[in-house]
Amino acid sequence: MRDEAGKPTRLTGIVMDITERKQAEATLREREQRFRSLLTNISGAVYRCKNDPQWTMEFISDAIKDITGYTADDFIDSKTLSFDNIIPPEDSAMIGQTVERAIQHRQPYVLEYRINHADGQVRWVYEKGQAIVDAQGAVVCLDGVIVDITERTQKEERLRLLESVVVNTNDAVVITKTSLSEPPALKIVYVNEAFTTMTGYSPDAVMGKSPALLQGAASNLAVIEQVVAALAHHEPVHGEVIAYRQDGSDFWLEFDILPVADQQGDVTHWIAVQRDISDRKRIEAERKQTEAALRKSKDAAKAANLAKSQFLANMSHELRTPLNAIIGYSEMLQEDIEELEAGDIVPDLEKIRGAGKHLLALINDILNISKIEAGKMELYLERFDIHHLLQDVQATMQPLVSQSKNTLNVEVSGDIGSVYADLTKVRQLLLNLLSNAAKFTEQGTITLSVDSVLRGAASFDPIDPFTPSADALTPWITFTVSDTGIGMSLEQLETVFQAFTQADPSTTRKYGGTGLGLVISRRFCQMMGGDITVASQLGQGSTFTVWLPAEVGDRRPAPERSPLPPLPPPLDQPETREAAAIATGSNVLVIDDDPPS
Repeated sequence: MRDEAGKPTRLTGIVMDITERKQAEATLREREQRFRSLLTNISGAVYRCKNDPQWTMEFISDAIKDITGYTADDFIDSKTLSFDNIIPPEDSAMIGQTVERAIQHRQPYVLEYRINHADGQVRWVYEKGQAIVDAQGAVVCLDGVIVDITERTQKEERLRLLESVVVNTNDAVVITKTSLSEPPALKIVYVNEAFTTMTGYSPDAVMGKSPALLQGAASNLAVIEQVVAALAHHEPVHGEVIAYRQDGSDFWLEFDILPVADQQGDVTHWIAVQRDISDRKRIEAERKQTEAALRKSKDAAKAANLAKSQFLANMSHELRTPLNAIIGYSEMLQEDIEELEAGDIVPDLEKIRGAGKHLLALINDILNISKIEAGKMELYLERFDIHHLLQDVQATMQPLVSQSKNTLNVEVSGDIGSVYADLTKVRQLLLNLLSNAAKFTEQGTITLSVDSVLRGAASFDPIDPFTPSADALTPWITFTVSDTGIGMSLEQLETVFQAFTQADPSTTRKYGGTGLGLVISRRFCQMMGGDITVASQLGQGSTFTVWLPAEVGDRRPAPERSPLPPLPPPLDQPETREAAAIATGSNVLVIDDDPPS
């Protein structure tokens, strides 16, 4: 207090005991520290939701960022983000019903559901909470905790899947545990029902035993060493062994062994999936025996076919010689009969001569294909002029073409020059193609065209022969024989180059032949490094194209041959071929060891 002059005269005060308040403040601080420590160390995010007037996040700990990828501020009093935004719609209804039911019964709620993480991944969370009510019993807030259980859920899912596979699979599953304290080093700790069915051992009979219980065959030693080495390096291993059932019978066992490690990376268990492959092994053995028998039969058939071809090739002289004698004697008899003016016998002799020539042509075809198959057909390579070849072929074919009132056209593209090949075989294959065209064409047109093209020489592509290969381009000669005859269907084209095969039986009956002409012609082309292609439409004619390199490779030495003799004049000129031969004064020496010839 103060006097009139304002000087203090005495002090008046109140003394109070605040010990209780100080203790309460200390307790509050301690609780706050414990609460913050709890929030910091808890594995989940603690939250409080208030109902004002709808549920909004009043508080949530910072741990929510690790769980959802969003910060606590993103959820607290936010008008743009709530938990409903990150929960899949199919889970929202279940969550709302569970929380509402718990509030009505004043019970805690427990939830497991998915959320969409900020990084786009789907994660699983566990949530437990409870409604807080006031004195009047009204719900004022929800307190709870949210925990990330994604890893646990994934493990549980893997375990459920593994359990489903183990129970439902037809394969035997054996789980062994690594034992360091007592032998054996690997102990069986689980087998499924399929194991018992396969081996006859019950789970009690093998539990705690070594998986080597099923082994024992000497042939397994190498596989067992492989397994031991793989297990030592904690590597998966696959193998096949001969195993034994409880009754002593053996069977083939296929297995796959996988290591199972703990969180520290130490392998604690091994899972072996086993299956009985005895039936498969038996089928494989039978298949191998069948394949061996088929190979043996195939080799025997090849040997028999080769022997047949070699026999026919060796019989070439013996078959041709008497037939040539028959043809020659028929010609001499025909001349003698004509001189004796006994003309009524001439037609019979002509039939003998014609039949002999036809038979000789058939024998020649069969012997030629046999020589090719036996590897006794040789190439005689020489350089010859293509124009001379074409004149000779045209002169030879003109009578046959005219018989069916056909027209033969020969077309040459530019200066075609010469080619180095087997003249006789080229001439024969052209005559074969032209003969076929004349045989299957009546009152039509047959065209023989020749051209020179450039293409790669490494390999022949009959589908697209004009496509250059990676090799340097080399000149090729093409001989194209086209006609306007009966043509062929797609089915007939597939067999046109098969031996002893013609378009159909009616073709053989009507036109005759052995079906070897095209086969021989193609083999000749292939021997010289080329091929024959064909295009045809039924009723519109056919086109055969011969592809030959302009320079045929000399695959084997060929004997020297005389140059190409002068060609005779065309048949439409007065001078015949016989007269031309006489006019040249040439001498012909014929040597044969058969007296009738």
